[in-house]
Amino acid sequence: MAIELAPPCYNELTLEECLPIFQENGVKVVHIAAHHISDLPEHRLSEVGRMYREAGVRIYCVHGLDPDGLASLDEGERRKAVEKHNKFLHKLQLIGADVMVIHGGRVEEEGMVPLARSALVESLGELSEEAKKEGVRIALENDSLSGGKVLKGVEERMKPPWRQFAGHRRFPGPLLPEAGAVKQVIDEVGSPWLGACFDTGHANVYGEVGEQVEMLGEKIITVHMQDNEGRADQHMQPPYGTVDWEAFGRALRRVGYEGPILIESGPRGDVPFRRMLEECAALLNDIGLNTGTPFTFKVAKFLTGREIDDLRIYCSRCRHYVISDGKECFCMCRRWRTP
Repeated sequence: MAIELAPPCYNELTLEECLPIFQENGVKVVHIAAHHISDLPEHRLSEVGRMYREAGVRIYCVHGLDPDGLASLDEGERRKAVEKHNKFLHKLQLIGADVMVIHGGRVEEEGMVPLARSALVESLGELSEEAKKEGVRIALENDSLSGGKVLKGVEERMKPPWRQFAGHRRFPGPLLPEAGAVKQVIDEVGSPWLGACFDTGHANVYGEVGEQVEMLGEKIITVHMQDNEGRADQHMQPPYGTVDWEAFGRALRRVGYEGPILIESGPRGDVPFRRMLEECAALLNDIGLNTGTPFTFKVAKFLTGREIDDLRIYCSRCRHYVISDGKECFCMCRRWRTP
């Protein structure tokens, strides 16, 4: 079974304006942001959903609303946030989306974490009941740290430079930056309508990506694919950061995930949308996640005469890796015919 790649809708365009771009680039599944549908009346949501279905483009996932109220210690604020998310779930049902992704929210200080976590569990339990009625699953995402000071000690100094910043938690900050904490909340709620969204970029800032995939295991119902340098949530196009993609691929295969992988970045530089899709497909193919496409970064043997599977060739002129479609090798500025 091939993994589907789902690019994002452009933030500055409407869903109607994005659709021709997706059709031109052969996209079959996409994810959108809350602001794309928040202000649309119900009849327009149904119309847009039908428009996408008739075009053969599936709206798989919607990134949800500001989650902070869901973990509020003020019961009135928490109830308002639950009601707001309940209404938003109905919007997803109207447009035909499968999954609503949400974050766990933020806390002001470390001492608030246990109470905020309990409030979040209560909110997600209530939302899961509404999700069941609407037929839309909820995916709780591992959140992003913003980086931190360099940690001390011999072991930390032996890590690569980008990893010395990982895992340092500060407050105010996210309630659920760690995959293990996300899993605990999901287990406590105990609803089949609640799962996990695994974000590769967030995980890379916190720690080792492969380990965190395995922590979440079968709870993962959707994946955000993005890259960074390990210090901040940069939303770089893969694979131009420091995410350990090979470890990610091994772990995702072990946990048996076969759903869409959502690209949560724009293209690298001023290049066509299709180029980002080709490079991300090449990456997934090379780490054992078959996309049903021929793209690969494994071009070293053809270009250098040496068999080096884990080597990517980078063009210093256009600043893109060379990929192959089985017929040609190409970056953004040159092409070579394969034998």
